[in-house]
Amino acid sequence: MKILCLALSLLAAASASAAPITWTTPTNETGNPSDIITSGTFFSAAYEGSSNLTVNGVTFSGFTSISNNLSSYGSSGIQLLNGTSPIGPVNVPPTWNSGYQSLVDEVSIGPSGAPTEIIINGLTSGTTYEVQILEGFWGENLTTAYSDGTHISTPLNVGVYSTGSQQILTLPQFVTGTFTASGSTQDIFVDGVFNANAGLFDAIQVRSAEGASVPEPTTIALLSAGLAGLLRRRRKTS
Repeated sequence: MKILCLALSLLAAASASAAPITWTTPTNETGNPSDIITSGTFFSAAYEGSSNLTVNGVTFSGFTSISNNLSSYGSSGIQLLNGTSPIGPVNVPPTWNSGYQSLVDEVSIGPSGAPTEIIINGLTSGTTYEVQILEGFWGENLTTAYSDGTHISTPLNVGVYSTGSQQILTLPQFVTGTFTASGSTQDIFVDGVFNANAGLFDAIQVRSAEGASVPEPTTIALLSAGLAGLLRRRRKTS
């Protein structure tokens, strides 16, 4: 029922224009800078911290302002609609890379029932982009999913770190997705699976995937394999 409510909430938000996104399976974060992808060409990045932060050579623009429920992040061209101002810092593992700690120790949380959107501006129509979205730490695992309004990612875990036992109770995760821009903007909807559908946002980077290896959608891959097999059979019988 919770997954159904999540799907209905995201589909209701799909009135905004958004190109289809092909999502990968979420990956557990390690706290090592190498988690931050560097394939393709850097386009933009933003996070909930108060100043610019570079991790693994990628510079994330920090939160700068919020007006009319629209948050901005420096000159990144990335905005967040219907999220809070940054909340934190929260408890993170002290053994993680210091830059990575700063990347995931502040969050924005969406209000119950309101569509929270990441808006990426300045895109070139027809260009393929890859996004990487990272969850951070919080006091509980408010599992969060992302969507183009139709194609929903597998929900990501939000991290939970206990200072009492000094152990990670839940590892946060990141997810990547690819899309071909259909205009100059792309909307990515943020929604939670639990706790009244409130989702948590920490950090995102956007890279031009032109020239990089981009995963094919499963259906296209299957069709390609089927066509190749048909051609082989026809050659054998001709």
